[in-house]
Amino acid sequence: MKKLVLFDVCWTLINWDSTNLYIDYLSNNWYNNIIYKLLKSKIIFLISIYLFKLTKLNFYRKLTFLYFKWIKKDVIKNINDSFLEEYIDKLKYTKNILIEQIKNWYDIFLLSASINPPIELIANHFWIKYFATNLIINNWIYTWFAEYDLLNQKEYVIKNWFIDLSNYDEVSFYTDNFEDVSLMSYLQKNYKDLKLNVNIVINNNIAKSKWQNILTKNKINNYEYIH
Repeated sequence: MKKLVLFDVCWTLINWDSTNLYIDYLSNNWYNNIIYKLLKSKIIFLISIYLFKLTKLNFYRKLTFLYFKWIKKDVIKNINDSFLEEYIDKLKYTKNILIEQIKNWYDIFLLSASINPPIELIANHFWIKYFATNLIINNWIYTWFAEYDLLNQKEYVIKNWFIDLSNYDEVSFYTDNFEDVSLMSYLQKNYKDLKLNVNIVINNNIAKSKWQNILTKNKINNYEYIH
């Protein structure tokens, strides 16, 4: 039986949000601009929440992408080694689960809605594959456009055959992210012969109760909680 293992990253493997952690590091150690100040503004954050409720436009996320406009890829590459050490220090206990899956020689993908630079770093650290929100680069310079954005739609990589599930008999998915239920439901609905194991990383009983409701509502039965 061939097994695929998928890991969410933010708050599942890393005890932080990878995109924000990366932007904070860039701004504190090298690159700071007006966009970073806007991202740290409470007023902007509240405005973005209001706009999202009103129009479903994620203004804060667009602003996050805009932060990278005109940054040269080779400049970021030069500071990644120093960032990686701090980044790895924020790995949670779930890294032991990841390492165990690697030892078993399963196919492993990190699957994150965060921007690709920090996700690529941790994937390379463990010598595994990844998919993340892919920022477009033109002439080795970042733009503020994404080739694809995995926020709330990680099933995109399955629908577009970036991962071919016909090669697998079993999928195990590790996440703490409520939004990932869309991927779980998609797999359960469209790949009925595929054994799906859902592993929920929780930190408190409130989250557990919410997960219980979500999993029951979506008729997802094969799951376990990881504390």
